[in-house]
Amino acid sequence: MIGMKKETNFFKWLLFSRKGNITVWLSAVLLAAMPGLIINLAHFHLVGILPPCPLNTLFGIRCAGCGGTRCVQSMLSGNLLFALYYNPIVLLGTVSLAIYFGWFVFNSLKKNYTPPKYDLKTWQGIAIAAVLVGFMIIRNFDFYKHFFY
Repeated sequence: MIGMKKETNFFKWLLFSRKGNITVWLSAVLLAAMPGLIINLAHFHLVGILPPCPLNTLFGIRCAGCGGTRCVQSMLSGNLLFALYYNPIVLLGTVSLAIYFGWFVFNSLKKNYTPPKYDLKTWQGIAIAAVLVGFMIIRNFDFYKHFFY
């Protein structure tokens, strides 16, 4: 039981204290930067490692994630226009997470720091699902294929 209390105190410190949050987020930044360095310095390619999309292979339609690997490859290489071309939703999601990350770090550096509340409301989950399904439908029309992948 003593070991459990130490683990609980550590996770409580990590998630709900200012220094713990800064430690988590700095570690996340370092871990996020490492793939970019590996890909750019070693000329490592992500495309071809993952299996092809089952929806595209079986039915010939593009799902909301098709082109996501090339989008991530382009983002890590610094080509944001190509990333937008391959999959705008992945780029938008990455930018949204970066903005949230910046807001979170900014708030954790304030003197009157309060821990964040992680609660996703039902309507938010439905809205995200609706955007993804809508994007999947739109990206299979011919007018979309003229401008994007």
